[in-house]
Amino acid sequence: MALSTNYNLNGIQIDNAYLKVNQVTCDKVTALAEISIAADSSNAPIFQKAYGFNVDLDGPNTIKQAYLYLKTLPEFADAVDC
Repeated sequence: MALSTNYNLNGIQIDNAYLKVNQVTCDKVTALAEISIAADSSNAPIFQKAYGFNVDLDGPNTIKQAYLYLKTLPEFADAVDC
């Protein structure tokens, strides 16, 4: 699973950027998702970032929750599953 979106990295527009959740660490309340952003699925990541979110112990696995959370953020509002 991954996301595709147009992403602005410090003023540089990356059309159809490839976003992948590399790892999620969590406790019973919070989670930290580490993501990488690449020009496309066949290229090496050009940027990495971490996002914190509240984990739902009754919800889907934490990787899926990370993707769902990212899609709620303004910078990834237009992201689609790929």
